[in-house]
Amino acid sequence: MDDFYLTSHKLDFFQKRYDRRIGLWRPTIHTQYDFHRLILGAFCLYRIGTSADLRYNKAMVQIAVRYEGNKKCQLTHPEGMTLTTDVPKELGGDASAFSPTDLVASGLAACILTTIGMWGERHQLDLAGMSATVEKEMSTTSNRIGRLAVSVSVPTAAISEELRPRLEAIGHRCPVHASLHPEIDAPIVYRYV
Repeated sequence: MDDFYLTSHKLDFFQKRYDRRIGLWRPTIHTQYDFHRLILGAFCLYRIGTSADLRYNKAMVQIAVRYEGNKKCQLTHPEGMTLTTDVPKELGGDASAFSPTDLVASGLAACILTTIGMWGERHQLDLAGMSATVEKEMSTTSNRIGRLAVSVSVPTAAISEELRPRLEAIGHRCPVHASLHPEIDAPIVYRYV
């Protein structure tokens, strides 16, 4: 085969033809190179599909949210717990409950503490009394969270100095922190008190 045939027909890889024997449209394969691309592409799609299934179906929770009026929502967890949200007074709400962005901020701090606490339990460390504060700042240029600064306080007696870098690395790998948009500045400071 000449080079013109190979190069000109590589572009036809995704063209389809009707196969009367099976009654389906099939990709047109002109060269062995195209056949290998087809097999590799199918394998990649299979891997992406299976990894996506494993990645997203690990622990699914469906939370029901109902708008109650007056800028309030009622959230219901499958286990039966309920939570109400409200917007701040400057946006016309009563500020009678956490705002949705407050829940993101508090969820980050709670996730960091929970992730560290789970690690501590596996290593027989008593981290009871560990606490965190989170400071939420809204962006001045767009209607979104701009910064979530978290300060974690860990009892000095609970953890040795050798384990502190590991504890901090575990806190930085919490699922909520990993899920934040990269444009959100989310520093975590650890204090040992």
